[in-house]
Amino acid sequence: MGGLLAVMASLILLLSSLGLPPWAASLLGGVLVAGIGYLLIRSGRAALNPHGLAPQKTIDTLKEDAQWLKAQAK
Repeated sequence: MGGLLAVMASLILLLSSLGLPPWAASLLGGVLVAGIGYLLIRSGRAALNPHGLAPQKTIDTLKEDAQWLKAQAK
């Protein structure tokens, strides 16, 4: 977190030295960091696919057990 804050401060100082007013440089830096955070959250939510959370091996094993039980009951 400290590294991110240092990079953010240096970005704001760089933009200020290029001629932007300090408030505009801070606003632009904040919007940039918020945009990156939004993209990271979107990619994380896409990775949490609800279909991928099912215990597929357990489901397969239960199906096999049910078939075995039916075969034993005959």
